[in-house]
Amino acid sequence: MKARLGLLVACTFFLCGATTNLVACGDAQPAMPSTSDAGGSSGGDGGGGDGGVVLPNAASNPGYVTCGNVECGVADGEACCWTDARTCMAGCPNAATFELHCDESADCTDGTNKRCCVIGLAALCMAQCPSDGYQLCRTQAECDNAECALKTCSGRELWVCGAPPACQ
Repeated sequence: MKARLGLLVACTFFLCGATTNLVACGDAQPAMPSTSDAGGSSGGDGGGGDGGVVLPNAASNPGYVTCGNVECGVADGEACCWTDARTCMAGCPNAATFELHCDESADCTDGTNKRCCVIGLAALCMAQCPSDGYQLCRTQAECDNAECALKTCSGRELWVCGAPPACQ
């Protein structure tokens, strides 16, 4: 009986741990994928896939949004939904405090909306970022004459172009 109880506890711990890792995409720090080939190209046919310099710790990943420790497939309709944790979902729940539908111009492939802009509580592909928004980036080339840098914007760490008022 003790052996079965021990096996049940071990299996429950393993399965709960595995489920937690699959459901919760991240914790407080938005981990960026590391780049061992920092001189690589952003590639792809997306809006910002122009072969710009890939910045350290901000690897370009066209078609994917970095969501904590995983990547959401924007081509599959997934977004990174920030609630208590970060989770890849097709449609964020109302409880989401922020939604990343893109995190660089290379994620924007519809031909017209080629910039990844934060407006309100979401990052969306737009033709131009509105004056009360700002552009997300992964390569220097996306930012015209501005710098692409990791900044804290409204309490969230994001790679942004320039120096938006909402970012430090």
